[in-house]
Amino acid sequence: ILNSDPFSALLLCGVEKKAAITAPLIKNVIGNIEDSARYFPTPFGLFKKLLGLCDGVFPTQENERVIYPEWVGGMFMLIKHDVYKMLSGFDESYFLYYEDVDFCLRVWRSGNIVALCKDAVVVHDARRTSHREFKYFKWHVTSILKFLIKHFGRFPKVKN
Repeated sequence: ILNSDPFSALLLCGVEKKAAITAPLIKNVIGNIEDSARYFPTPFGLFKKLLGLCDGVFPTQENERVIYPEWVGGMFMLIKHDVYKMLSGFDESYFLYYEDVDFCLRVWRSGNIVALCKDAVVVHDARRTSHREFKYFKWHVTSILKFLIKHFGRFPKVKN
């Protein structure tokens, strides 16, 4: 849901910060900030998340207008065409989950930047179906495993 124009702020942020991906701050339908900016998942981090010891969400300060998370949720991204083309787009071997995580990792690895611009805000009505339906849960776990196998031990240095 676009309650205001996010594109001007995102385009400005992308130019000023030289970001290959710019994403808005995502809020849910009741106005709470969603967890769309995160650290890359690791086996240990996922285990801690499973136990409820952490959530993997990238920290942000109230006064920060731009943050540089390791990855942003694919529900809303502006991607520079030349970077998208250079990286051959999204990896189509992912089904429904983790293609955004994989793409952001490849963006950082290519020497480019992922930025979340808090001046741009959109609303996303997340369904979180993988929390309730087994086939979606299976697809989610399959994508996590694919990501970990593909990138294990090869995470890029990220500007924080």
